[in-house]
Amino acid sequence: MNRNVNVDRDVHVYHGNRVHAGRYAWPHGYAYGRRAVGYVEAAEAHAGSDKPLRLDAARAAARRWEDTATQFEARLDKATLTPTATRAVNERLLQVERALVEPQGLRGRPFIRHLLVAPQPSYRSAYLPRIWDALDRNDRGAIPAHEAEIVAAFDRAAGILREATGLLGTQAPASGG
Repeated sequence: MNRNVNVDRDVHVYHGNRVHAGRYAWPHGYAYGRRAVGYVEAAEAHAGSDKPLRLDAARAAARRWEDTATQFEARLDKATLTPTATRAVNERLLQVERALVEPQGLRGRPFIRHLLVAPQPSYRSAYLPRIWDALDRNDRGAIPAHEAEIVAAFDRAAGILREATGLLGTQAPASGG
C-alpha cells in the first residue's frame, strides 16, 4: 500500500513546507523512533567525556516507541482503510507529535516546547533541548526531571501509536464485481 495517497481528501496535514490533502500524517516512519534513540545519544555526547551522562531510561523509552512504530508500519503496509478509519488513524498520528510537546517552554525561550529537538540561538540543533540546555547551564541536578518528562512523552507517543495500530484492522469493503 502506498502510504502517501489514500481516498480521504478531507484530511489536511502539515508536513514540511506544504499542506497535503488525503495523506497519512506519519511522515517520519518508524525512523522517528530510531532518531529519538540517536537524540538521546547526542545529548549524552554533549555532556562530554569528562562528566559522562547516561540517559538509560530515555533510551529504553525511545526503543519502546521505535518497537511500537515498527509494528505500526508493518500493519500499515497491509492495511486497506475506509475513509473514516483513515481519518481516525491520522488523528492518532497527529496526537503522537503533540505528545512530544510540553506546555511550558524552555527556560528563557518559552516558545520552544518540543522535547526532541530545538534550535539553539546559533541555529544549531539541540537534541532533547531541556537536557541540552541544563548541560549548557551546568545544571545537572535538573536532568533527572527532564529525563522523566522525555520518558513520559516517548511512552505517550508509543501508547497513542498502539491505538493507531489497533485501528488498522478496519478494512475497506471489498469491491464486488
